[in-house]
Amino acid sequence: MKNIETSVIDYLDNHMCIFRNKHSVEICMHDSDYFSAGCRVPGFEDKRKIYTIGLHIVFESIGSLIQFFSIKEAKDLESVTPAMMLNLYENGDACIYCTLSDYMSFGLQFRKLGKAMFATDNFDEKTHAVEEHLKTQDEFYHYTFSYYEQHYNAK
Repeated sequence: MKNIETSVIDYLDNHMCIFRNKHSVEICMHDSDYFSAGCRVPGFEDKRKIYTIGLHIVFESIGSLIQFFSIKEAKDLESVTPAMMLNLYENGDACIYCTLSDYMSFGLQFRKLGKAMFATDNFDEKTHAVEEHLKTQDEFYHYTFSYYEQHYNAK
């Protein structure tokens, strides 16, 4: 296992610690302390001028990244797809984030846990239950915008 770990770390190092594969999944190494992967949500449009929405997962070790994506050799990082990321979200391992562009990059991270959904505020890192499961891009955006308006803009 150490050989593949070293190989993946070297591969990411050779890509300046940020590797974007042919499926537009970005895999990052953060000072060898932790790793992350992110991409756009399949089927969601790019609305970066108003907000950004995507899938994201953090790995506490290179071993976790290798295990989650069944990496056998460094070049397998090319085979990580947005569909795989969406599956990790559906299983509660990854989150969907929604960041409002015009509001100091305020955002929420949404995660499923069994039949429940939770959102974490990226300013105060508080987590709260989301009553209805959000499914569409508009639902994530409107929930995030309403939350911001109620908790920060009203003050």
